Amino acid sequence: MAKILIVEDDPLIGRTLQIRLARKGYEVVDCVSTGEEALSQAESKKPELILMDIGLKGALDGIQTAHQLRERGIPSVYLTANEDSHIFGRAKRTRPLGYILKPYEEEELYRTVELALYNHGVEVALQKREELIEDLNRSLENRVVERTRQLEEANQRIQGSLKEKEVLLMELHHRVKNNLQVICSLLRLQLGKLTDPNAAMVLKESQNRILSMAMVHQLLYQSQDMNHINFKTYLETLASHIFQSSDRDPQALSLVVEADEGYIDLVTAVPCGMIATELISNALKHAFPQNREGTLSVIFKLKDKNRVSLKVQDDGIGFPPNMDWRKSPSLGFSIVSSLCRQIDAVLDVKQAGETGTSFTLTFPLTAQPIASSF
Repeated sequence: MAKILIVEDDPLIGRTLQIRLARKGYEVVDCVSTGEEALSQAESKKPELILMDIGLKGALDGIQTAHQLRERGIPSVYLTANEDSHIFGRAKRTRPLGYILKPYEEEELYRTVELALYNHGVEVALQKREELIEDLNRSLENRVVERTRQLEEANQRIQGSLKEKEVLLMELHHRVKNNLQVICSLLRLQLGKLTDPNAAMVLKESQNRILSMAMVHQLLYQSQDMNHINFKTYLETLASHIFQSSDRDPQALSLVVEADEGYIDLVTAVPCGMIATELISNALKHAFPQNREGTLSVIFKLKDKNRVSLKVQDDGIGFPPNMDWRKSPSLGFSIVSSLCRQIDAVLDVKQAGETGTSFTLTFPLTAQPIASSF
């Protein structure tokens, strides 16, 4: 049963309380008459409830004593003959679990004590639950702090690794570009020693094909985005280089490049650049014989957010009569057909006698790579 401490300055009343509480099975740990004794006995005997008289001997009255005991977690039930409202107001501030006026009925005492012990048990349970919740919150906060620290460290490692890979990728593009340019230089040296114009033309075409790939890696090396290039910049540079290397008279033949701002991934950019190289080179080689005047247009358009088109158009002499370019033995057309399949492109060719030819290539921005058939 519960342990109860009685604080009563009247020995007869205190003895009566002891007997009545013991009859109900409660353990009365002591009966003292002063506040100082109550504090001492409460410290040593750990009662669960105090039956507290207000008017006590000594320096502390019952309310002052109950206040100190409440701070230690021990509640009180006041048992007093004092009906003064001021005294009652002071008593309320100590958060008592009951206030019994003398003389009292025995059943009133039992009910008040039983209810006080029940409410105290609820308070203790709530306090333990609050302490448990606080402990869990602290544990959770510590885990969150630790997990946040781990995530920050992991993020720093990932960022460091990503930066390292970006540097390595930039270096890779730089080296590929340099190696391709070395090959172009070797072809240029070989070109200078050739006397056969047909062989020289073959080497120059090969040089342009390699250069179209080198330019992609050059732009990727210079870009913040390691996966995409500005195709407008690429196409303008590529077309201008091929035109200048063809030794065509710029007064007779004009090059026009119209390109939307658009970014193309590496998988698509390389084959698309090679297709542009073949079509531009073919137009310069065949569409304007004997320094014929005209215009060569290269047009890049964003059709929608998923598809783009590339058109190479000339106003030259057009295809010979009855010629099917798909059956042509030309290496350039074979390359174009193969690369179109590689980037899932649709190629539309239009020709009208001597009014020129246009090649329009339509393909997805994120083409799935298809195995090359070279």
